[in-house]
Amino acid sequence: MSVQGSKATIQIAVKEVRTKWSRTREEWNDSVSRSLETNVVDSLEDRARMAILALEKMQETLHRMRRECSE
Repeated sequence: MSVQGSKATIQIAVKEVRTKWSRTREEWNDSVSRSLETNVVDSLEDRARMAILALEKMQETLHRMRRECSE
């Protein structure tokens, strides 16, 4: 899988989690659900953003390596 494909997979998965969580919150809204959202769902989104940034940096590095090796 390409770096771009991995990035898209992460973005799609996070969107799906957020959509399903929103539906869950319609039925479940108490202190436990808020704690789960803060400690799990929001954390997942933060980690996904960090992973995407790392993938973008990796993509830049790979592009630079390919360019330098072809010279």
